[in-house]
Amino acid sequence: MSFVLPEVAGLGDVKAILNRNLASVLCSGEECGCRRVFLYGHEDQLTQLFANSLQAQPALLILDDFDGFYYVKERSAGRKEEFIKQMTECATKNERIFIIGISTKPWLLDPSLIQCFDEYVYVPLLQLEERLELIRMQLRQQQNVLTTADLNIVTQQTEGFTGADIVALMRSAAMQPVRSIQKATHFKRLLTTTNAESEQQLLWTPCRSDDPEAVKMSWIDIETEELHVSPLTMHDLNAALSHQRPSFQADGLRQYESLHLQCLVGQAQSDDH
Repeated sequence: MSFVLPEVAGLGDVKAILNRNLASVLCSGEECGCRRVFLYGHEDQLTQLFANSLQAQPALLILDDFDGFYYVKERSAGRKEEFIKQMTECATKNERIFIIGISTKPWLLDPSLIQCFDEYVYVPLLQLEERLELIRMQLRQQQNVLTTADLNIVTQQTEGFTGADIVALMRSAAMQPVRSIQKATHFKRLLTTTNAESEQQLLWTPCRSDDPEAVKMSWIDIETEELHVSPLTMHDLNAALSHQRPSFQADGLRQYESLHLQCLVGQAQSDDH
């Protein structure tokens, strides 16, 4: 099984998850691989993409950020026609190519393109436990002094956030200690434990100008290995939360729910026939 991943903006984590989970389902003992191609430009590239998939089959073709691939108002009629042609040929020849289209704005897609797919799957916003798990995942490689109560508070405050919003939030919070170092005008020595052997070392850490041990200097005056980056705190998360907003507001969510309902009705009618 080969995975052919068009490199259009966004969902790297989703693609990684698909690689791990779908490989075990679709590979059936065959060697799995992953190749990335670019979908910017002329529709000839689209033809080549399907040709590569045919050669690599069985293959999983993931069209990431599908709404950016073709919009209703886009004048690239040739690209739409070529896509439908290639999809039809795959279905006619019963080729072993599995195609997944990922879209954050499916209402922008031409209906004829949507009809090329057999099934529609709606992925709603993360629920409470899912947000908490994602936050914990983001903290695995990040030193922090957060308590369970802190994580619960952050989880409550991220209601309405997408997975990408939460990842951006945690990355912003992780940068807060670094920003504190960059903004600091005074530093002092701090005795810290630096490794698994519990060896201690004197490092420089930002401090107030009126601290008795304060030394006036900039972070560029200090060797990188002598700088102490503080663990992530709730204060850092609050600072990030003050700037991070959900990607989708109520109107956008209603569009999703309306389209989801339409697709459910369409699928039901199709099943009846």
